[in-house]
Amino acid sequence: GYDPAQIRLSVGPGEETEPVVELVAQPGSITGFVGYEDAGEIYGLSGVEVTAESGDFSVTSTSVASPTETGVFYLTGLPTLRSYTLIFESPGYSSATLIRPLAAGEQLEIANWIEMTPAYDFVQGSVRNSDQTFVENVEITVTDGLNRAYSVSDANGQFSISGRQSDRDYVITFEHPEYLTQALQITAGEDASRISATLQRAFFAITGSLKDGSGTALQGIDVLAVSGDSEFATVSTDKGSFLLSGLSTTKSWTVRFDQGSKNLGAQIVDPTIATMTLGNVELGVITLSGN
Repeated sequence: GYDPAQIRLSVGPGEETEPVVELVAQPGSITGFVGYEDAGEIYGLSGVEVTAESGDFSVTSTSVASPTETGVFYLTGLPTLRSYTLIFESPGYSSATLIRPLAAGEQLEIANWIEMTPAYDFVQGSVRNSDQTFVENVEITVTDGLNRAYSVSDANGQFSISGRQSDRDYVITFEHPEYLTQALQITAGEDASRISATLQRAFFAITGSLKDGSGTALQGIDVLAVSGDSEFATVSTDKGSFLLSGLSTTKSWTVRFDQGSKNLGAQIVDPTIATMTLGNVELGVITLSGN
């Protein structure tokens, strides 16, 4: 833990001497893991600012974000033979502190993980759609009826709003042109640091293909989706396929297949119970007769 040292002595006959050698302690390092606990599982937390302070010396690092080392931090080049106060800070979490001595040249690995606990003055979380895909550019409003705060979800569906007073009830509203508006209520004292919102699509599409009884694709069939006063129309392609888009997910639709004035069949599509993938309800191959 010390740098090698050499001294040169000149000692005369019968002379006694007590040389004093000053050893220089080698620098050390501190590594560890910082994260949070959720439902009994421990997860690494990236982007945590880790500061080591000792007297007038201070150095800061940030916990790693990677598939294998998320939450790991490294503090290197530290003067040794002193104690360090380690301070862990991250938006949305209460700061954590611990003290560790560092011996000469010691490469200290902190055995226990450092737990970051949510700071309840933040409202933060993520927004997904029903396909569990993160949704970007969702407008998020937090209000207690008197005060309002705003945020917009990022490319990973994440958002964070500060300034919440934890002794009040709040309503969080999520708005996006392609999704139905959703509101969640946070009661006083409730942890609002891990909000998970799932938005339902405001519009969807219906696709399928048309064939006759012999399996031949039906081209030029009028395909109409009707719900009350709303109507969308298209025509089947040379391969019999069709696409109706922009349909409201809050309505049930009757899909009709017409050839001229003759109706060849119909189906009812209820988006609340139909299987929908990426905003699309696939009707598959529809066999029509009587054309």
